Amino acid sequence: MIVTVNFDGRILKTEIAQSSGNRTLDRRAEAIARNAAPFGPFNDAMRRQADQILVVSRFKFTRDETLETRLTSN
Repeated sequence: MIVTVNFDGRILKTEIAQSSGNRTLDRRAEAIARNAAPFGPFNDAMRRQADQILVVSRFKFTRDETLETRLTSN
């Protein structure tokens, strides 16, 4: 999943880059990302470099009702 975060901490967009094959899980992952917002606003150093950032995340839903994720930022 790719999440676009605006400089003010709002999520502008979520995109499923690679589907799980289960639309319900895909929608749940998007909802989790949207419900995590708002994030803190960018500080001055961040603003000098970007108005938005893309956060790439891989969600893994497990059978024991837990969620694992890995994050990278671009």
